[in-house]
Amino acid sequence: MTQPLSSHSHAFFPNQILEGFESARSSGPISSSTSDRPSMLDSVNDIGTLLDKRRQRISALSNQLYEEMRAYVDLGTSLDQHRIVDIPRPTLLSLPDELLIEIFSYLTGDGNHHLHPFLLVNKKLYRLVTSRSSLWTHFNISVDTKFDVAKGLSTSWIMASLERAKDLLLTITIRCDTIPSPSEYAALLVQEATASIPDVYQISRLDIDAIRLSNMYYESWDHYMEKFQQFLSLIRAITGPNGALMHRWKSAFIPLPDDDTVPIDEIIELFVGDTPHLETLQVKSTNGGETEEYPLEETYVFPNLSSIRTLVIDTIFDLRELSINFTQIRFLEIYLADRSPLLDAFNSCNSLQELTLQCYSSEPLGHYKLQLLSLKLLRLTGFMECIEEVTFLTPPSTKLELLGELDQRIPSAHASVVAWFLPEFGRDIRCDYIHSGLLQIATEVIGVRKLFVSLDGTWLGEMKLVREMMKVCLVERPNLNAIDLMISGKLIETFDHASDS
Repeated sequence: MTQPLSSHSHAFFPNQILEGFESARSSGPISSSTSDRPSMLDSVNDIGTLLDKRRQRISALSNQLYEEMRAYVDLGTSLDQHRIVDIPRPTLLSLPDELLIEIFSYLTGDGNHHLHPFLLVNKKLYRLVTSRSSLWTHFNISVDTKFDVAKGLSTSWIMASLERAKDLLLTITIRCDTIPSPSEYAALLVQEATASIPDVYQISRLDIDAIRLSNMYYESWDHYMEKFQQFLSLIRAITGPNGALMHRWKSAFIPLPDDDTVPIDEIIELFVGDTPHLETLQVKSTNGGETEEYPLEETYVFPNLSSIRTLVIDTIFDLRELSINFTQIRFLEIYLADRSPLLDAFNSCNSLQELTLQCYSSEPLGHYKLQLLSLKLLRLTGFMECIEEVTFLTPPSTKLELLGELDQRIPSAHASVVAWFLPEFGRDIRCDYIHSGLLQIATEVIGVRKLFVSLDGTWLGEMKLVREMMKVCLVERPNLNAIDLMISGKLIETFDHASDS
């Protein structure tokens, strides 16, 4: 049954039409011929009959108008849907050039060889990418676990990238830490060879490994050196002959392997070029400073560090042999071994904001007073006894981080906040060791007000004694305001004088 107009939602009608329709309905009865006028009727029954007819006509007209309006709305909706379908969806090529360049810049942060697939799309994208020099300044030379270089990376690619970068300075990453050792590479070859041999003679897998291993280790060296020479060729392409292209270097990140059987000295000997624009240099082993020094006595590497701002360097270099402008350096991390740098040079570090010293010397380095007026963070790790006679004159707002054991006297320093990161709990480390360490910090660090003590999860079984040590330290050293106890990086409890009382 068709519903009257008043029962339908006005959402189907445009506002103007509805308003007109409502106005027409309220304007009074529809005019009729004079023969139908009530004045010509003789009885009340005739008037009722006429009203019923008029009501039926109005209802029919209302329903007809409703159906027309619904058809009108349906046609409009269908038209909008067709328009949406016909609008072409945006694609990568339809984006503005500026937006495409910004997108590609995120890809090249880990090496411009990631642009290789986009050069094969079409000529438009090829011209756009190759014409922007800023996309070609990042180089990442690395290998995977199989000693294979990244896809698309080759000497010809590096040469083309250098040409496209024009005169812009370069950001260099040479991941020597991903190079497998000769024994690891031989084991990989053995694994691949034995995996494809079926046990047709019912020989055990261990027997097959033993048989293959005896020959594979001897045969793998030639394959290993072939891969290594390919890696060297990539580095020579970025350094140029005798380091001729290193004057374009702005940043260099060169993590070293933790296995001294890797012939890393052949790589380091390539870094002999002039680097007047080098601002960041990070050459560091991955094993926490336990690598033996590499034989570089006759090699003069990185001869010019006059523009250096950030320097992270390991045992392979002697800072006394490097031309460093200490007056403008801001971040410095060095390894203090028997062949230690001249710490007196640190007094000229007027802009130094962060200093990290890895202390692994077998004997004390002597008396030094280091005045570091701009320092914000001082990080000391290793054996503190080698720098126990060193005094750090730093601003009171400096933060001091201590990583490792404090079984000897720590150096004197100024700091308001001290964070102490302890090693794993073991036989040589007892809870009273924490007590003596906290007392050393409160005594030797001038101006300390707050301590952060970060423990490994292996200390959880000794937490009762650890808490007692914290409370005792606050009583014995009233200059401390609070001690925060952290386990695996999470704050467990805060000790202060109010909680102690």
